[in-house]
Amino acid sequence: MAFEFRLSRRGPNNLPGRGTLRRQDYGTTSQINEGLTVFDSDGLELATRIDQATRDVDIIRKGLNTAVSDIDPELQHLADNVYVIEGQLSEQEKNIARTAQLVGHFERAIRRDITIINQNIMNNSEQISQIKTDLIALVESVRNNTV
Repeated sequence: MAFEFRLSRRGPNNLPGRGTLRRQDYGTTSQINEGLTVFDSDGLELATRIDQATRDVDIIRKGLNTAVSDIDPELQHLADNVYVIEGQLSEQEKNIARTAQLVGHFERAIRRDITIINQNIMNNSEQISQIKTDLIALVESVRNNTV
């Protein structure tokens, strides 16, 4: 049985939990000694529990430190990989920009070539029409000369 003492509920403030502590509230010497013995055994049990909890916490702390030391190299490795990938992405972005420029140049060159080809076709059409007219005139001339 744990050591308990009573507060007299009699006093200037007649409220629960308030009052004056009087000598007879401590109990007899044997009751006090019994309470101290129980208190000591409770204290030893509490100290044992605290010691076990401290050991458990130390084991957990060591486990966490081990986990952190295992995770740190992985995080460093991942950070290195991210750095390398960022460099590769940057290089790919540069290559894409260069390719886009080349495609733009190629497109402009093709458009220019198509314009030149269309102009040549127009020029050739005029020459073909002239040759056609000349051939018709030649055929007419040959017909006139043979008749």
